[in-house]
Amino acid sequence: MSTIKNTREKLMETIKTKALEHFKKLGLEDEDAKELLEEGADSIQSKIFLISKTLKEENIEALIKLTHAIKGILLNLGLEEEATEFRKIKQLYEEGKSFKFIKEQTQKSLRKLIGKD
Repeated sequence: MSTIKNTREKLMETIKTKALEHFKKLGLEDEDAKELLEEGADSIQSKIFLISKTLKEENIEALIKLTHAIKGILLNLGLEEEATEFRKIKQLYEEGKSFKFIKEQTQKSLRKLIGKD
């Protein structure tokens, strides 16, 4: 359980400031912005754990769907730069890169997102 908590804390450290600034520019109230941030972080965290499973199963289609979902959540949070990391994963798949290469890039993108890179 501490791994889940640590992942969540590291994720929030990475995305909180930029996301709240984005929401402020949109004119959202602080409480609404914090709620959206929490929901986004929850969604990303759940996707991270599903990605872990799909990597073990070598399920490339599920991996692409999950990384696409993370990209969308990041864009909704105003995190274009972070979303670009996950956009690249689908491009690698479309270019016919090996599962091993895509897995390495996915892990790198996740480490960067949760502040472990």
